[in-house]
Amino acid sequence: MLSDPDARVRRAAGAGPLLPPDLTAALLRAPEAAEAAASNPSPPAERLHELLDLAGIPRSQRPAPP
Repeated sequence: MLSDPDARVRRAAGAGPLLPPDLTAALLRAPEAAEAAASNPSPPAERLHELLDLAGIPRSQRPAPP
């Protein structure tokens, strides 16, 4: 599904919570699927920090975890 020519299929795959973290990371780098991959509920905290880094949000400006 990640290599499907239809971007809608790749986006749907990226949002799937059962998608392994390494494949989610690959989709985060694909402009047509990045938003869906970012909405995936299963990435570990470090992956989320990488996403914020890619967005240019400095760690010093992020709220502290509860």
